[in-house]
Amino acid sequence: MRVGNGNRLEGCYAHDNIDDGYDLFNKIEDGANGIVVIENSIARNNTSNGFKLGGEGQPVAHEIHNSVAVGNHLDGFADNISLRSHEGKYDDAISGHVDNSNYFIRDGRTENSVGNQLSVNDFQSLKLPMPLQRNADGSFQTGDFLTKQ
Repeated sequence: MRVGNGNRLEGCYAHDNIDDGYDLFNKIEDGANGIVVIENSIARNNTSNGFKLGGEGQPVAHEIHNSVAVGNHLDGFADNISLRSHEGKYDDAISGHVDNSNYFIRDGRTENSVGNQLSVNDFQSLKLPMPLQRNADGSFQTGDFLTKQ
């Protein structure tokens, strides 16, 4: 399957799938996918990855905005090849526009590019409501999920 430039997924909810929530896998024989933008979307409780954003070593500049991955069996965000120098250490490269609002797990800490850290105590809740419902405008009713203290 080829994924072309200009495709957008907005306000989508991929949950409880037998594989990935969002699967933008690249096949080497097909070449890299076109850029896909995913906004205001959730990947929850999928048996593999929440957001699979490539594969077979082919870089693609997909854009993910205001989206979360929760409770997926493997990775929340992946390129289908996790390069690990040793067990529990991820060496995946992140490229594109990464600012101080982006947080990553580094050496057991959740931090941004300037070293600001987050902890569970920074938030009112780390659990999405079940079942997840929508507001009249189509946005998700997430309650206190990821709301800062």
